[in-house]
Amino acid sequence: MKLFISCPFGLEDLLCKELVMLGITQIHKHFCGVEIPYTEEHLFTANYQSRIATRVLLPLLRFSCHNKDDLYRHAREIPWQDFLTPEKTFAIDANLHQHPNITHSLFAALVVKDAICDRLREKQGKRPSVDVRSPDLQFNLFLHKTKATLYLDTSGSPLFKRGWRKETGPAPLQESLAAACLLYCGYTQDHTFVDPFAGSGTFLLEAALIATKTAPGFLRKRWGFFHLPHFAHDRWLAWKTKQDQQRIPLVKGRLFGSDKSREAIDICKRHLIDLHFDPFIELSCQDISSYRPRLFCDLCVTNPPYGKRLAYQNLETEMQAFASSVSRMYYLSPSTSHQRGLLSLHNGGIDIQLFLLKPSSL
Repeated sequence: MKLFISCPFGLEDLLCKELVMLGITQIHKHFCGVEIPYTEEHLFTANYQSRIATRVLLPLLRFSCHNKDDLYRHAREIPWQDFLTPEKTFAIDANLHQHPNITHSLFAALVVKDAICDRLREKQGKRPSVDVRSPDLQFNLFLHKTKATLYLDTSGSPLFKRGWRKETGPAPLQESLAAACLLYCGYTQDHTFVDPFAGSGTFLLEAALIATKTAPGFLRKRWGFFHLPHFAHDRWLAWKTKQDQQRIPLVKGRLFGSDKSREAIDICKRHLIDLHFDPFIELSCQDISSYRPRLFCDLCVTNPPYGKRLAYQNLETEMQAFASSVSRMYYLSPSTSHQRGLLSLHNGGIDIQLFLLKPSSL
């Protein structure tokens, strides 16, 4: 049996590299994800320690699906009573691609929902309820042409939801994308790092988690794998405790951030306080034109403002001037046909790319 670990498109190679660093081998790359052998150790590791992964999916059944009758019949064959009781809630997420007869994901999800409820009504005399917002169990249907796979989502909520973000500023960057950029740029706890467009603190928080060897799942309380038939909570707690013992303190004077928005800096500060990082990260409320970190920094990775909502005058000139205070400066910018970045990402409905700022590039 294999686990499918999904990730944003374009980050498959980076995810493979990360999983190898986490001690996982026999990795097979696919579109928007990778497959690894299913073991309890791998299940825990991918969910708790991957900074890039979006979900960790356990396949329940693969089958040929030509129409809705095939979908219903095969979905009903799964022993859903092993996972669900009438007291639990569930949700179905359907992803369709080039199917000849089933063209609406909501319709496909409803067919699977009916199959689950009918099976459980037959076996247990009562059906569970659907909860699309916060279900106990999340199931996923992937239908590519006539090949279908039904998965149990062992993550629960998407893995980029670390648990530290309580508030957001305008145009927040997804946590896993920020972590992917940092890992791509080679960030480690030995670097001095600065973000002059810190916003609500995504790059700073993810950098602090990396620097302290804190697992991205450290703050999460609920996981989909809690509902697996053979899950043992004592084994999970013992494994988690062992990983958490590897955490190290954050060194003061290595992380710096600034933003011209007082509201954004206040949000960032509250996030840092919640994770007890506040005494070790230096924040400033300044425009990039006047802000320089107290120390010359090895690395800058930032998400500068773009678009009508976040218009910024003289951005290119100011970034070029700021770059003199760091060894390397990477920045995110919307994709264009004129430039090819180091990484292509998709965040908040916008295609963006990661660029390395060079003296003559702006």
